[in-house]
Amino acid sequence: NWSWSPWVSAGNITPTNAQRGNLADLVKKGLIRILDGEGLGGAWETYIRFTDAGVELAAQHGVDVVAK
Repeated sequence: NWSWSPWVSAGNITPTNAQRGNLADLVKKGLIRILDGEGLGGAWETYIRFTDAGVELAAQHGVDVVAK
């Protein structure tokens, strides 16, 4: 249960440098935001929030996500 906000640095994932680069590219394109987990377990834990543009692009590919 990731509540539409998948973790980038916590939980059961260990992103590679290439995956971090892919996430940075999505941020630059305005499709996601990466936020810190202050109040959700600590500032060292980061997670993704989809932007409206990211939700729209996902929908075009048949993927249902929610912007927050």
